[in-house]
Amino acid sequence: MSLRNAALPVVFVALSIGLVSVSGQTPLGTAISYQGRLSDAGSPADGAYDFQFMLFDALTVGSQVGSTITIDDEQVTNGLFRVTLDFGSAAFNGQARWLEIAVRPGAGSGAYTTLSPRQ
Repeated sequence: MSLRNAALPVVFVALSIGLVSVSGQTPLGTAISYQGRLSDAGSPADGAYDFQFMLFDALTVGSQVGSTITIDDEQVTNGLFRVTLDFGSAAFNGQARWLEIAVRPGAGSGAYTTLSPRQ
């Protein structure tokens, strides 16, 4: 038996396991993953930062949809960060939404700086 033929059963088993997990009927949650890039004084940010995330129904002004999500001491490396946000199922009803982000240095107690424009 050649090496190529011997590898076929292993590939088939891996694909079969993948198909089983896909058909598991696990309900989707309402959380989303948000990845961003943050600059501090014109350079990529590094260190811990506190974030606030708010969902709005308009690019400017508008009304806030759902609650504010606060994430403290999120690690930002070379300007990059990733957070999980869950505004709940009622926040997304088919209408357009914009994400407003405010940030301050981690472990801070000062005011947040609102980033612009909304995403």
